[in-house]
Amino acid sequence: MKALALATLMLFLCTLSFPALAESYLCIAEQSTGFKYSKQSKEWSATVFSTDNKYVIRTTTKDDVIIADMYKGANYIVHQLGESFPIFFCRGFNEHKNMDCRGFGNHSLWFNSNTLRFQVVDEDGYVRPTIKALGTELKEGDSTPHLEIGKCSKI
Repeated sequence: MKALALATLMLFLCTLSFPALAESYLCIAEQSTGFKYSKQSKEWSATVFSTDNKYVIRTTTKDDVIIADMYKGANYIVHQLGESFPIFFCRGFNEHKNMDCRGFGNHSLWFNSNTLRFQVVDEDGYVRPTIKALGTELKEGDSTPHLEIGKCSKI
């Protein structure tokens, strides 16, 4: 009888602890717009980009390696479908079910678990047209500021 009670208690505690670990979403980009640079005219212009990006948002596990100090408090990571390396790091949801995720450079992802909508913003390219990043010099037009929107489903 004690063994059954102990097993029941362990099962109850597991159901309290583990649902958050299994929380994950598949997010599919539907539209992308932004600005592109013309090397011929040396000007920026508005444009629509085609997109087939797919992202997985999931809770972190003990096996995840959080690579920078600012991301050590990440409770969620985001990676592109089929890839294992995270591109966004998220602290968690606020009281409105919004989650703000930060990536490398000036990349951000926002997600709302009520609406199941997300947006990705890449701010690089226009304000800082020439930068050195990861040993590579980016010149004006190498990075295009853009906004991508889409919808997610719980997986």
